[in-house]
Amino acid sequence: MRSDEDSYQKLDYAKTVLQIDSNLRDKMKTARLTIKNYRGFSDQTPARLEIGTGLTALLGPNNAGKSSLKLFFYEMRGLFEVFLRGLGVNPSLLTAINCSPIGLGGYPGTSDLTEIFNNSNDRDITFEIEVIDPTVRPEARHAVNRLVATCERAAPLQWKVKVYSVQSPDDPVSSTNGTGKLIVTVLWAGTALRCLTSGICSK
Repeated sequence: MRSDEDSYQKLDYAKTVLQIDSNLRDKMKTARLTIKNYRGFSDQTPARLEIGTGLTALLGPNNAGKSSLKLFFYEMRGLFEVFLRGLGVNPSLLTAINCSPIGLGGYPGTSDLTEIFNNSNDRDITFEIEVIDPTVRPEARHAVNRLVATCERAAPLQWKVKVYSVQSPDDPVSSTNGTGKLIVTVLWAGTALRCLTSGICSK
């Protein structure tokens, strides 16, 4: 009898999860992540991953970069946490886009900071989060849809961040105009990455 009760509870839970997923599906956007010069991903052979609704799977032969991609989510979770901080916190994403670098205390599981850089060149790490087909509100001066973060080899614990908008695709947005859209866009992308981090790398 206990087994039947457990089965019904699991079924109710599954129905709840499916309902939540169905409610979120129309609100969430797909984000494209591009990683260059991190570990095995050079700027000539970058990693590209689209994160959307449903299940995201990593498939590929040995030495294709699956483990390096998993390490990226694990090692950069501290940076994503900074991205998700509120308006009154420093450092945060909003302070970073106004020319204040984000400083980290380290990367989990990494003792030699040079390990995170690609060893086939001497260029800096960059990763980009771009929201595909963003919603543009008429009242928004800047509908921010792309974030580019850079870590220089000379300062491996410092990250510089630039954001770009639909209205300004080539020139970074350096003020808090359009902040509301910025928060919505990057919070979603950061949340998606943090969920992946928790799902793949939690111990």
